[in-house]
Amino acid sequence: METQVGWYIPQKVIYFIYPQKLSVEMLENLLDKVTQMLNEVDHPIYVISNTTILKSYPVSIHHLKSVIMLIKHPNYIAININTNRAITFMSSIVPKMLGTNLQVKDVPNIEKAIDYIKSKDSSIDWTLANKSVLLSEAYH
Repeated sequence: METQVGWYIPQKVIYFIYPQKLSVEMLENLLDKVTQMLNEVDHPIYVISNTTILKSYPVSIHHLKSVIMLIKHPNYIAININTNRAITFMSSIVPKMLGTNLQVKDVPNIEKAIDYIKSKDSSIDWTLANKSVLLSEAYH
């Protein structure tokens, strides 16, 4: 099943959830979509990725260019929802291995992700939240 990506807060916060099994094609589409959304604005965007149900992540040199382009994007602020220590470890070392200064904030749930963003950016209007983006979780 394709991963749904959407604006949780228009032009401010992107949200998506990884499926249990992520194919290389799905990853490429996801990275392209997020990069396209980041390119729509000229300011930093919080990108919340939910990896709580992810069991299989493709390891492929072919998608490395897209990964590098995304994590080096000047508008990218990464927040990762997960409870898996291996993913937390990987999200801390991969940016360093690729020569970026990207900091990934790992949180256990969407509420903590929102709390983190609120602590960093008080200008976001949370009444604009598109909660239907979060409902995509039910399909994975």
